[in-house]
Amino acid sequence: IDLVIPRGSNALVSYIKANTRIPVLGHADGVCHVYVDSTANGDDAAKLVVDAKTDYPSACNAMETLLLHEDSLKNGVAM
Repeated sequence: IDLVIPRGSNALVSYIKANTRIPVLGHADGVCHVYVDSTANGDDAAKLVVDAKTDYPSACNAMETLLLHEDSLKNGVAM
């Protein structure tokens, strides 16, 4: 095994990282961001953001933070 990419809880990932000599690609705490630029299409951005959070919210790759370009508040993308 060349690389382990664990999927699971914080405790599981931390345990694997602490108890193997195999390289581990993973993080114990998720920080998954979605960034919406001011040039984004509003309808497409809304669909993407909703899906990023609601498709499978318990997954470690579910959106936790939504970042909006400041101009998206002015041009209606963020509405």
